[in-house]
Amino acid sequence: FGPTGALTTTTALTAKGVDLRLKRKLGHMDWHNWAPRKPLSDSHQFALVENLYWSIVQRWVHTFIDENKEAIKENWGEVKAMSDDLVTHSVPYHRLEGQKIHRWADRSEVDASKEGRIVVSGKKKAVRPITMTLDPTEEDIERLKQASAYMIFFSTFWHSWVHNLQKDDAGDIHYGALGLRPGGELPHPREVSTQLGLANTLTSVNYGYILKNENGDIDPRFIAMVKEKEAEFKALGIEPADFIRSCINI
Repeated sequence: FGPTGALTTTTALTAKGVDLRLKRKLGHMDWHNWAPRKPLSDSHQFALVENLYWSIVQRWVHTFIDENKEAIKENWGEVKAMSDDLVTHSVPYHRLEGQKIHRWADRSEVDASKEGRIVVSGKKKAVRPITMTLDPTEEDIERLKQASAYMIFFSTFWHSWVHNLQKDDAGDIHYGALGLRPGGELPHPREVSTQLGLANTLTSVNYGYILKNENGDIDPRFIAMVKEKEAEFKALGIEPADFIRSCINI
């Protein structure tokens, strides 16, 4: 990102264009009502794998919050402070309907309605609050479960998928160029170096996997839940021990 970033030096986008694109995309994304996309066929690997992993994350989050509900309620001020912080620092809401380009791979992944979004400093925010009170209701607890599952899912599986597959998406300069160019022409050597260097940076560090738990900071029960489904992951072409990360190291 920025004037000298990979996107601005290897594509037709300017730094301002990248910033605008990100704000528009993030402007209608939120944890509220989010669900994995529906598989289009039996070979739709991404959708099948993400639905499997999402079910595991939901199961663990619901179990953890239900077991610790009273303690969570006693410290609800921290939840509200986190919620307030997320809303305040989120990008402005960007209306999806009526735009020239408003298609999404699956509308279950985006909730573009205005419902539940609030105004901060004169701007309607993209992220909805988890709670608006210091005295939580069951609805607040359910929203916390959904938001927590959403954040864990994206920071582990979704981030892993994007980073692990950069060799496929950007590792072949004939096939996966980051920027537009005339057909039959290869990009400038400087652009090639940037692209391949970026792809290598995003995929070469093999550390921080959930099942390996190198830092010892993952709940053993969550690890066990993933292992329970190991055969199902492998049947879909994914080795969970070497794919799903708890952190991204770049």
